[in-house]
Amino acid sequence: MSPIPRHNVNLGGTEIATILWHLLNPMAVSGDEVRRFEDDFAEAHGVRHAVAVSSGRSALYSILTALDLPPSSEIIVPAYTFFTIPQIVRAAGHVPVFARCHPFDYAIDPAALEDAFSDRTAAVIVEHPFGQAAPMTRIMEIAAGRGVVVIEDPSQSI
Repeated sequence: MSPIPRHNVNLGGTEIATILWHLLNPMAVSGDEVRRFEDDFAEAHGVRHAVAVSSGRSALYSILTALDLPPSSEIIVPAYTFFTIPQIVRAAGHVPVFARCHPFDYAIDPAALEDAFSDRTAAVIVEHPFGQAAPMTRIMEIAAGRGVVVIEDPSQSI
């Protein structure tokens, strides 16, 4: 039995030309190409808008600051998460609160989510670890019942 290839990069002339254009064009990070990407991404995902940023950190920080939450709000985050998530919550002026994750898919356990709420909770950050969807229906029901915002971090699932 032969191993499954870890990476199978198959680039043709069009892909190579596009990569070279982006490497050589200093405006590639903010011009028409980015707007086209944002429009195509929004259309592919059935949403009105998409905003491209330089990193997941920038995206999460932008979201947390745009929400204009009260200072020092508690933001529930998965206990199993990338180390920068709670750092970003702190950088935005809030307090990370960790919720236990399910041992089989590493997503926030809805029962643990309910236990993590306090009167200072303003948002929940949900991740979909290893491409496994978190139980969003139940998470959204819980959050709606508490009147808090849910922020989905799709970085492991797109």
